[in-house]
Amino acid sequence: PIHSTFNAAKLNCIMSHFSAILLDLDDTMIPSALRGILKANFSIDIFEILYDTSIKKLQSDVISGIKAMQDSIFTQYPDNDIIIAVVSNGTTNWLKGTIGHKYCKFQQLGKFFVENKAPILSAADSALKYLSEKFGEETARDVMNTTGNQKENRWMWKYTTFTSVITDYKKKSGKKCNQ
Repeated sequence: PIHSTFNAAKLNCIMSHFSAILLDLDDTMIPSALRGILKANFSIDIFEILYDTSIKKLQSDVISGIKAMQDSIFTQYPDNDIIIAVVSNGTTNWLKGTIGHKYCKFQQLGKFFVENKAPILSAADSALKYLSEKFGEETARDVMNTTGNQKENRWMWKYTTFTSVITDYKKKSGKKCNQ
């Protein structure tokens, strides 16, 4: 009886959790800085040049990597939910043109994220919304202006967005995120 009580408690604990795969789009999944430099200085769009070969392979590799993470999580926590979210410092419109609709440049990734119900989020928009809900709009705008004036500080927007994704899913599901 003690063993079965322990297993039930363990199972209840495991089932009440979720895991999050939070992906940084910029320069981690997609070489957006390199593209910007080449386009601005040499009018070369590497996404168009490499689209048929390397960009398709890049997308396949990213999807394979995400699936490997999912498999690893399911091996450790077979009854957990897994959520996926993609975050970028790009604007919402840029994201839609790059990855967020059926005519985007990265169609394989776009399709994969739609199938997996993974939101593709602009860090600026999402962080502002989250901070506004938590601290009020004026304070949120002050924080965003302070952290966003220098490009190297915009990583804070991404981490705030990661926090908002986890917090949002916790509220909706009533589950805890595995650490």
